[in-house]
Amino acid sequence: MVLNKKNIKGIFTADLHGNKVQYEKLFDKARGFDFAVIGGDIAPPGRIDEQRKFIENELIRLIADFKSKYKNVDIYLMLGNDDWLGNMQVLARENNRLYKIIHNQVYKLNEDFNIVGYSYVPITPFAIKDFEKFDSKDAQLQKGDTLQGFKSSGFELLPFKFNPEDREDNIENDFKNILRISEPAKTIYAIHTPPYNTNLDMVYAALHVGSLAVRRFIEQQRPYLTLHGHIHETIEVSGHFRDKINGVTCLGVGNYAYEEELAVITFDLYDLNSIKREVL
Repeated sequence: MVLNKKNIKGIFTADLHGNKVQYEKLFDKARGFDFAVIGGDIAPPGRIDEQRKFIENELIRLIADFKSKYKNVDIYLMLGNDDWLGNMQVLARENNRLYKIIHNQVYKLNEDFNIVGYSYVPITPFAIKDFEKFDSKDAQLQKGDTLQGFKSSGFELLPFKFNPEDREDNIENDFKNILRISEPAKTIYAIHTPPYNTNLDMVYAALHVGSLAVRRFIEQQRPYLTLHGHIHETIEVSGHFRDKINGVTCLGVGNYAYEEELAVITFDLYDLNSIKREVL
C-alpha cells in the first residue's frame, strides 16, 4: 500500500535474533503506525536449519497474524550479518504479500518518501560471512576480525575465506549502485551497520566498529534519514541513540535480543522532532 497523507508514522527495530517475546511486543506496538521496519538479524543465532524453522514456523506466522488484522500497516524487513543468506529463499516466499524485503531494493512510501535497505556489515570476528564485505578497497581490519568462516549455498554451509588481495566487492561500491536506484533527499535508508565514529557504532571497549563507507555515503549524499542496528551495546556505551552527519539524522536502536524488553525507535517522517526511542 502506498501512503498519501502528510503524516506518516514509522517504527523501527533490529537485532531481535528470533526472540519471540520481542516480536510479539513489536507487532503489538506497530498497530498504531503506518509502517514498521525490522533492520536485520531477524533469526535466532545458530544453525541454518534452526533459523529456517524459526522463519517458517514462527516469524511468517506472526506477521500473517498481524497482517490479517492490520492490513494497512506495511512491514519492511531484511536479513542481517547473523542471518544465513541460504534462508532468503524461505523468506522470499511471502515477499510482497505479507512484507517487503528491502535489501538493495527501493519501495515507495508515498509521493514524498522511499525506503531502501542494506544488510552487509564490515568484516567481523564472527563465523557467518554471508553478509560481510570489506568496507572499501583500502579498509583496515579491526583487532579480532577474521577473514575465515562459512557461507551458505542454499541450505548447505561451505567453508569460506576472504582474499585480502581482492577487495573490489565492497560496501563502498555497493552504495554507488544503491545511489543509482535511489534519491537520497527523499529516501530513508535502513542500513544494518552503523556509520563509523558515531554514537551508534561503539562496543564495550569504547572502540568504533561501524562502516566508514556508510559514513562517507551519508556525508556526501545527505539522505533524509538513516536507521541502524548491529551494535547492541552502543547506546549503553555512548549514552545516545542518535547522531548527525553533515546535518543528516542517523538513528541506532541498540536492541538486546537476550532480554524480553524490546527497544524501538518511533518517528513521523514529516516531523523528525517526533523521534523517540522506547523500551517496551
